[in-house]
Amino acid sequence: MRRFLFILLVASLLPWSTAIASVPTRDILITNVFVDTELRQALRDISAQAGINIIADNTVQGWITADLKDVPLEKALEIVLAGGGYTYKWMGDYYLVGLPDTKSTTFNNLTTTEHIKIKYLDARSVAGLLSDFYSPYIKVDPINNIITVTSSREIIERIKQDISKLDKPRKQVIIESVVLELSESGGESLEGSFGISLPTGEVTDTTGTVGLNYSYASGIVFNLDSAQKIFIKLKALVEEGKAKVKASPKISTLDGKEASIELGREEYVIITTGTETTLTRTLQMIKGGIILKILPRVIESDGNEPDSLFLTISTEVSDVQMGVETPTALRRIVSTTIRIKDNQTVVIGGLKQEIEREVIDKVPILGDIPILGALFSSKRKTKEISDILIFLTCKIVNELESPK
Repeated sequence: MRRFLFILLVASLLPWSTAIASVPTRDILITNVFVDTELRQALRDISAQAGINIIADNTVQGWITADLKDVPLEKALEIVLAGGGYTYKWMGDYYLVGLPDTKSTTFNNLTTTEHIKIKYLDARSVAGLLSDFYSPYIKVDPINNIITVTSSREIIERIKQDISKLDKPRKQVIIESVVLELSESGGESLEGSFGISLPTGEVTDTTGTVGLNYSYASGIVFNLDSAQKIFIKLKALVEEGKAKVKASPKISTLDGKEASIELGREEYVIITTGTETTLTRTLQMIKGGIILKILPRVIESDGNEPDSLFLTISTEVSDVQMGVETPTALRRIVSTTIRIKDNQTVVIGGLKQEIEREVIDKVPILGDIPILGALFSSKRKTKEISDILIFLTCKIVNELESPK
């Protein structure tokens, strides 16, 4: 009977003892002094003091000097293993120690996998900004914008910290643009009103005759008050027929993301090729118009001044002129990078256009008579000079802020 009760007591205590062995005993304190001690020997000493098996794989080697006094077991392992870049992992009833190297046979046992969802940036760009040291442990899912990390817990935590510093919400930039075609007389009126010269591509800083400060680098930069004065003048020129608003699109983009505005037209021409006996005619499309590409980068201030912007601007204005034999596409391109304050206006000019036209004046009916019609008609050439001005006003808003 006593033997039966003893067996029953042992059987009842077995699950409890197994449960204890399956959980790391984090309350065990280690006290030891290691002076130029071989690392494997140090792990054996800690194992003996803790009463828990600590298994080192074939990668573990080196020497350790450390003074441990009432240090928790896992903290003691961190201190001892830190110098060699080793890690440890609780395997249920023992600790496994080794190097988290993809070439190691114990890599799968020493590592865990974690999926990190990137909220604001592109996962590929974030992965490219991380240290090359982490490359073997990282996989990028560009479709779901997820970075998957398989490594030791120390490396995973470091990668998560680095990503948290990078993956921050970006500010939004509202870009308001006005594309204006200014006649030659309208340009002279604008220059005369403010004492400015429309840009020709050289960098300059100057002051107009009425005290209007401006500067440009392939474009003129005005502050908001000055821009409002110019808009009033331009409105008057439009009413006088000396200026024409071609478009006024508004677009929003994120900090560091390029915005594109295309105001174009398509013309179809017949192209004739071949000899007199084998003529071939094909219909070809030629595009013309205005293409604006703006890349804004927000420069955050220290709090004393408003934020500013770096704008990389590329502007192309193209026209199609029909020649005697073939059409000609005229392209004018301005590219520049400037820095402006929030809510400032950039004016891009210097995109002059000269169009020559042949005008035929003739007497009705008589001017259409073959041969004799030349006596009742005359030809003259006209030249029109205009300037394309592009006004860009940029305003920075927070991601959740409604633009005003």
